Amino acid sequence: MARNNLVVSFSENEEIIAEITNMMKNDNQDYFEFLGATGSIKEFSLLSSGQNASLNTMSYDEPFTINSVSGKIEKRNGKYIPTIYLSVTKTGVGSVSGQLVKAKAVEGLEFTIRKVNMKKIILG
Repeated sequence: MARNNLVVSFSENEEIIAEITNMMKNDNQDYFEFLGATGSIKEFSLLSSGQNASLNTMSYDEPFTINSVSGKIEKRNGKYIPTIYLSVTKTGVGSVSGQLVKAKAVEGLEFTIRKVNMKKIILG
């Protein structure tokens, strides 16, 4: 695994976005890119597009398994801005996807994240 990639493991009921954002602050990072995930989330909300270009928030309490993740958390004007997209599934419900608004971890959840040094990219 590349040295800028890391696996973030979560305990039961940890707030996913808050934990990753705190890790960025503590590590003085400006940009994290999501590469993958294994495990499940619960008590989550996803923002998705509906009919006529409307935005809908879908909220679920029960655990769903993560199929895929993409997105980033970046620091802009001193604030950490998450833009994380998930596709999740649950037997009997099917698959849902959208932008993650909030979620809690189910024990064993792991995200693979790349730390990107934007200063190196911008300055060369």
